Amino acid sequence: MTNRIGLIIGVALLVAATPWGCDESSPSSSERATSSSNSEPENRVAQKGDDDSDTSTVEREPSASTTGGADVATEPEMRESAGDKSNATDVAGVPMIPLDQIPEQRRPQFEFAQQQVRAAPDSIDRICDLGLHYLAFGFNDEAVTCFSIAIEQQPMAMRFHYFRALAFEALDLAAKAREDFERALELNPDYVPAYVRLGMLIQENDPKRAAALFEQATRRDANDAVAWFGRGQVAKREGKTDEAIAHWQKAIALQPDYADAQSALAAVYEGQGKEDLAQKHRRRAELGGKPVVQNDPLAFQVTRRTRDQDSIALEAVEMARKGNPIAAARYLEAAQFHGIESESIRLALGGFYLDAGKTDEAIGQFLSAMRSYPDSVDVKLALARAYAESGMASRSFTLFDEMISADSESAKVLMERGRLYAREGEPQKALADLRKAADLAPNDAAVRFDLIELLLLMNDIDGAEQALQQTPKEANTAGRRLLFEGAVAARRGETSSAEAKWRAAIETEPTLVMAYQSLAQSMQQRGNVAAALEVLLAGIELVPAAADLQNNAAWILSTATDQNQRDGKLALELATRACALTGNRRHNFVGTLAAAHAEAGDFDEAARLAENAARLAEAAGLTEVAEQHRARMKLYSKKQAWRQ
Repeated sequence: MTNRIGLIIGVALLVAATPWGCDESSPSSSERATSSSNSEPENRVAQKGDDDSDTSTVEREPSASTTGGADVATEPEMRESAGDKSNATDVAGVPMIPLDQIPEQRRPQFEFAQQQVRAAPDSIDRICDLGLHYLAFGFNDEAVTCFSIAIEQQPMAMRFHYFRALAFEALDLAAKAREDFERALELNPDYVPAYVRLGMLIQENDPKRAAALFEQATRRDANDAVAWFGRGQVAKREGKTDEAIAHWQKAIALQPDYADAQSALAAVYEGQGKEDLAQKHRRRAELGGKPVVQNDPLAFQVTRRTRDQDSIALEAVEMARKGNPIAAARYLEAAQFHGIESESIRLALGGFYLDAGKTDEAIGQFLSAMRSYPDSVDVKLALARAYAESGMASRSFTLFDEMISADSESAKVLMERGRLYAREGEPQKALADLRKAADLAPNDAAVRFDLIELLLLMNDIDGAEQALQQTPKEANTAGRRLLFEGAVAARRGETSSAEAKWRAAIETEPTLVMAYQSLAQSMQQRGNVAAALEVLLAGIELVPAAADLQNNAAWILSTATDQNQRDGKLALELATRACALTGNRRHNFVGTLAAAHAEAGDFDEAARLAENAARLAEAAGLTEVAEQHRARMKLYSKKQAWRQ
């Protein structure tokens, strides 16, 4: 089950969920984000369903904080001194920051929040909302005042203590922050983020208590990467190096781009003299960052006040890119539930559904977007892609014809229609569209690369090379250029040159999935299966959401002739993940999962899955491929594994 370079019509936007929290108003007319009243539960628990987990967990939220919380500013962005309140006019004890001290782009939402308090100075929800705005932009003293007023009125409301603890933490008042976190836990002992936050706060001065807190957190939510990281930190301080390594490995298994955990592993391996492992984790730390998805719904109340709709959509896309498409989808679903809506959110969520094989849901999102944004070319293109994925190519072409009738000079529309023609087996029509798109947008490298890809598929090597020479040389496309230079060399039979180009492409752009695929395929064709597997696993390490890499590696691990290259357990893990990422709708991926089950000794499940793969292939019109799947099914029925 090897891969070729091929035109892809899938939507790259992927995306998921959060309980919104304590305010009853929308921040501004520009953001149009409504949120819930105090009738909403403080802690919403995600239901078992799409998630891979066997148990229900608190919904996971985006965060840039090592401790798993919001982007809490430590100092105000606009004012010289935290004590400068010369222009402020308090309302019933609630501080009012002068708008000239607020970041200009955020003044409308601050003005709205302050007006809400002036209109209803006894509304605790409105005071809390203003406090969250202050906390988000570093007005931490004012935030403390707002939350203290709320606590006076509702002392048993866990969320107010938690918010004030965040403000005290930002002010470096650790003792006060600890007191409020402890109180929050007394009021809601099931709120996992409070254990994590408190553990991180006290781990240096009270490691024994911190260890107990982190253990409580992982017991309640085994998918909290920051809690596992904290357990590793405490274990390392106690000299339990092996235990620390195990905890950090668990953290990066949950969040592969968790830079702090990767750095911690690099340091400990370096101390053990394991330089290869240390270098591997150092490199990953350089590419990573803070955990994108965190289990802190309340702290997200702070984070979201610094985000507009487009930022929320982009964060969701980043979540999915880093291997968390389910969490990303929930994030956007919750945003919509709470009235946070935009074209970008509809496109992103629909794109996730499309990638997961939920084509009806994707079409629903795009149709809704079209009603709100009837003139958006991006929405129409997304809907056309969704129709194509659903097997409704005629509807897709109708949409393209409408768009081209309205603007026959749109390179973007011509490029997308060219992709669809290629997908539908009409290469000449595809070529005409892509050539025209390249003429209309001569500096658009993406159009050129699509044209090169098509020419290679048509075996026009000279044409592909000429198009490559005409492609603008830009730093951000250097990796892609090397990828196609390698493809041209491979078509000319220059294998060594091709592999050198693909290695250079990986060095230039370490997350370029197709370069790993191409290099591994070339090595496998030369009989160097072990090297091919090594390349694929390296790619998976850096791009954990790359389903193709996981599928190809799982196939080798399941079917390699050399038993030393087979690993049924790892093959099952990778193949299951690849199928989950693609909604169990790709026949070759399901076929790989069948082979993995056979290698692991579960021949009944292998036979069942092989039959499923055959049906998927038949639905796609691939009769011969379906017969291949059924031939393997017969082997599995005889308790025999497949060998390539």
